[in-house]
Amino acid sequence: MATAAGSSTSSPTYGGQQCKICKEIEKEHLHGQTIMLGQSDLFKDVIDPDGGNKTKRKEQKKTALHTFLKHINALLNDGYGLVCIHTAEPNLLGLFDQAVNKRMLDMIPDDTFFDDNFERNYCKDKHHIVFRIIQRERPISTFSFNTKASTDTGLVNPSHGQMRYFLKHKMNVQPDPAPNVKYTFVKDQEVKVTVVGSKKGLDIDFQESMSVQAKQMPETSVGPKDLVDHCFEKLFVQNYISAFAKLQKGGSLFLGVREHKNETKRWTEVDTNSELHKHISAQLSEHGGGLKLYKDNNDLLHVCLEDQVPTDTNTQTGQFKCQGVKAGDETAQSAFKTEFLEQAKRRLFWHSSQAVSGSAQKVQVDFCAVETDTLSSEHLAVIKIYIPKFRGVCFTDESGPEAYQYQNQTQNGSGKIVRVEKNLWISKNS
Repeated sequence: MATAAGSSTSSPTYGGQQCKICKEIEKEHLHGQTIMLGQSDLFKDVIDPDGGNKTKRKEQKKTALHTFLKHINALLNDGYGLVCIHTAEPNLLGLFDQAVNKRMLDMIPDDTFFDDNFERNYCKDKHHIVFRIIQRERPISTFSFNTKASTDTGLVNPSHGQMRYFLKHKMNVQPDPAPNVKYTFVKDQEVKVTVVGSKKGLDIDFQESMSVQAKQMPETSVGPKDLVDHCFEKLFVQNYISAFAKLQKGGSLFLGVREHKNETKRWTEVDTNSELHKHISAQLSEHGGGLKLYKDNNDLLHVCLEDQVPTDTNTQTGQFKCQGVKAGDETAQSAFKTEFLEQAKRRLFWHSSQAVSGSAQKVQVDFCAVETDTLSSEHLAVIKIYIPKFRGVCFTDESGPEAYQYQNQTQNGSGKIVRVEKNLWISKNS
């Protein structure tokens, strides 16, 4: 029997006694992995962790869900297995099911359904839920592809089918020849931010698209390495690199451009019986009746006629302002570029069926100077990161896609969960 973090090596207890149902399940399921989750922290943490602040509880939940799904992923790749969940609070079983269902679906092939891969049963005592992995042929189940695709609505996780397409076809497809037309098109990667000669804080002519994105940077002055660390650890630029590398024309990421958003005004009618309403109504009595009093989300009062009841205004986006990055002098900018390309090479895994070397070094880093109101020597600039088309798949993790399997499995089914080696994953999915 394999045990998950937070569970016991013996059968879970209920009411101070060893659970008979758990013992029967262990006894009957003699082949394959058997994961027994009793009244452990892991089970409850997936649903609603106890104690700590909101951030800590969120991290606990993420860790617990990751641990449970690693077992499911390894069982799928083992070909057969069973997970038995026991709890003293049967009303939580449904919540646990909801918490894990979507992620379990993400780990099975697109052309199959949940019940083609999992058999899910609730025991009559209402204290057990059992997931059984159905034995069938399937490609290596993947916990996370660790790569992104770019769409008009933002970055998305590719599906199993899209990953097969990227691995088998897209990296070898040559781009179509340019059409013989009279029009001249502006290529996305040639779009330039009009900041040269502009000043910090001014509106700029900029538009985001599938292949052009902007990111705000910290206002404080930091060294080149800290600035690059912020790009990868806070802005997750590796996601954009992996997504833009799949586009036929590549894509550009502009650092130091801030999107300006206008707040949404929400109007709430003030209770006519409130002292505030009575006071305002008395002050405006000379205007006659038919007036209504509203308060917006900034606590500002508005008096309106009955036939001019206001409606909520939507948030307006799409206006960009030049923020700039304190990039330092030419020496500091050169150090930033070197460090950025080095981390892109070290943090990411660039796979191609062709002999492609130095893929990360093909990423281009440029600086567009930004003027300020004073004679400051801040050396403000907008940093442009251009990612060209890559004939392969760029993974955001140097270890490649994330998939698990059991290692050193013994006769009773116990084994250690290990990560599937990236070259094995690629060979099985290409």
